[in-house]
Amino acid sequence: EIGRVVLCKFLYLLIYSLLYITEGVMALSDIPEKPESDEFDKFSEFVSKRITELRIRKNVSEYQMSLDIGQNRTYIQNVSSRRSMPSLHALFKICNYFCITPVEFFDNALDTPEIYTEAKKELCQLSPNDIEILLPVIKRFSHNNIENKRGVEE
Repeated sequence: EIGRVVLCKFLYLLIYSLLYITEGVMALSDIPEKPESDEFDKFSEFVSKRITELRIRKNVSEYQMSLDIGQNRTYIQNVSSRRSMPSLHALFKICNYFCITPVEFFDNALDTPEIYTEAKKELCQLSPNDIEILLPVIKRFSHNNIENKRGVEE
């Protein structure tokens, strides 16, 4: 739920930023200065936790990741500790670093977004006939996964 709210807020700010940058349509005073404090805190907490989660899964240090994305050596440490927030450009670099899209970054329902991205890439290489052959298998696994989750919840 928080991931979807965060994504909506991110897209809202992105659209406003693009309007301002590309067309000069909006006056600087028309762009919201900052979301409500509580919302901004939730957003920054989500971003910092998500980056930390993905970084640990990739088994890379904050220092190394900072350098890998072309930032100073303490950049990711500052983001992870919520002393700073990544710019839109930096967020796209971070997503690229983890081989995920921004949508996948903000979808906290995806425990391992990089696996979904890789699966999508591979599926895109298949012919429609091959996908039709795989679809029943995927649906069967999906159905079994849903049944297993129900059994655990009960």
